[in-house]
Amino acid sequence: MLDISSDLVVFKALADSNRLRILDYLKKGKSCACDLSDNLGIPQTALSYHMRILCQAKLVKSEQVGKWKHYQLNDNANEQLQSKIDKYFHSVNKLSSYQCKGV
Repeated sequence: MLDISSDLVVFKALADSNRLRILDYLKKGKSCACDLSDNLGIPQTALSYHMRILCQAKLVKSEQVGKWKHYQLNDNANEQLQSKIDKYFHSVNKLSSYQCKGV
């Protein structure tokens, strides 16, 4: 049986259009919260909520620089995500070999 608890945190983080837009924006590099808010049209309070979820999922990391928080993609975010996806597709392929043959 697969342990899915840590995977759920990541997949839930990806299940929101604003968070996907944030991840796409951060592909360009590090950005402060004010720039993310202005460029994506997400209010600061909502941005803070979304960034907390992305950081908990370890897809994004943050750094306090003076008054502002700066965010960037986690160095291993791509590998982490690919590993989680591969785990489930491998499991699905393995289970398909146990299909009922009909009686």
